[in-house]
Amino acid sequence: MPMPMPIGNYLASLGPALDLAQEYYNRVKSLDFFQPILRRRAMGSNWFLIAGENTVSGHPIIANDPHLALTNPAIFYEIHQVVPGELNVYGVTFAGIPIVIQGQNERIAWGSTMNPMDVTDTFKEKIVQQNGKLYTYFRGQLEPVQVIPEVFKVNVIGDRKPDNLVQVAEGVPQATLVVPRHGLIINLDLESSTALSVQHTGFYATHELETFRIWNRARNLDDFIEGLQYFDFSSQNWAYADVEGNIAYFTSAELPLREDLEAGTVDGWIPL
Repeated sequence: MPMPMPIGNYLASLGPALDLAQEYYNRVKSLDFFQPILRRRAMGSNWFLIAGENTVSGHPIIANDPHLALTNPAIFYEIHQVVPGELNVYGVTFAGIPIVIQGQNERIAWGSTMNPMDVTDTFKEKIVQQNGKLYTYFRGQLEPVQVIPEVFKVNVIGDRKPDNLVQVAEGVPQATLVVPRHGLIINLDLESSTALSVQHTGFYATHELETFRIWNRARNLDDFIEGLQYFDFSSQNWAYADVEGNIAYFTSAELPLREDLEAGTVDGWIPL
């Protein structure tokens, strides 16, 4: 069995990528968006399920408490949809989505809490510039970097005019760079031909709305399980109860399969 690489040797092998990671951290550490992550602030939600055999009514009880911040605008909005003879569902949803995300219909009820699966990977990329275009190497072959032009606008403050937008000229990138095989480039150094890209299951086309469309009309546990198959992103723990007395727990999301871990070739210290 091969000996694991000493951590010092491993860090040295990262070369400029380690500097790019440190530079990126220094750039984002003061941003409010990253504070809950960087401070490791305790976050989460809770729910509980009680089987009907343990309740006075004989019916199961489900209680769900999502621990989300009381922001303005709000994260969740109450929604009650009724289509006589077809649909009667009540609960909460996100703005712009006309489907109940957590709630109940006349037959089933469901809730959720976060399940923090490891769904993100950072890649060290070798960057090549040819004829004014950027490429990455993958298994010895050049692959083009996708360039997405970006325009950021802000409202002029203090002129008493609504929606008076001007383009931001400084402090924001003119384009987002994407390695199609992996994801967004978060830091790039052309001098060392090195970049860091981040792959995330939420970057791709996903089907969560189909999950909730099925659940809003679900009649039983089989329907609920069918809906689970379309829940791709934002891993959750699901609590389920229905009028037939069933209670159930599921966790669902797409989870990356790392080739080295799947093959059992990792031996020793490795950051994931």
